[in-house]
Amino acid sequence: MLHTETSPLDLVLPIIAFYGVIFLVLIVQYVVLAIFLSKVFVKTGNEGWPAWVPIYSSWRVIEIAGYPGWVAVLAFVPFANIVAAVYLIMAVHRINTGFGKSAGWTVLYVFLPLVWGAYLGYGRTEPWHGAAAWEVPAYPYGYAPAPQVPAAYAPAASAAPAAPAVPPAAPPQGD
Repeated sequence: MLHTETSPLDLVLPIIAFYGVIFLVLIVQYVVLAIFLSKVFVKTGNEGWPAWVPIYSSWRVIEIAGYPGWVAVLAFVPFANIVAAVYLIMAVHRINTGFGKSAGWTVLYVFLPLVWGAYLGYGRTEPWHGAAAWEVPAYPYGYAPAPQVPAAYAPAASAAPAAPAVPPAAPPQGD
């Protein structure tokens, strides 16, 4: 039986390699998402460079959607980071609506943000409508609804039909 000794380095190198690969994948994902998000920023009429700054990119996404941007800082606070994530998802939904996209695009952002960024940044979209796209109109069908009169105030129906109007008599003609 041959006995070989293993050094601690032989045990640590595979772990370092594993985490190194994960780190590189995350860096590539960050760079690609920043490229796509900068294009989305430009399409909304903003500068593209904030997409490269980690927390400021979330701040700008939330601000573009009309929410207060400081909510992005809550990502550093335990349990409040859930609030920041919800605001970010609501902001992405408003941005999707601003480009004429449905709620399915928000689901796409939640599960596949790189695909969302590629399609929204470089795909065909409607022109940016901004706040006009997510404001709910006062009358969604284009006209005001008819006023509802309570039964107690409704005019009573008469039993006899109204008499027809009689034209006035012509004055007599004299010689």
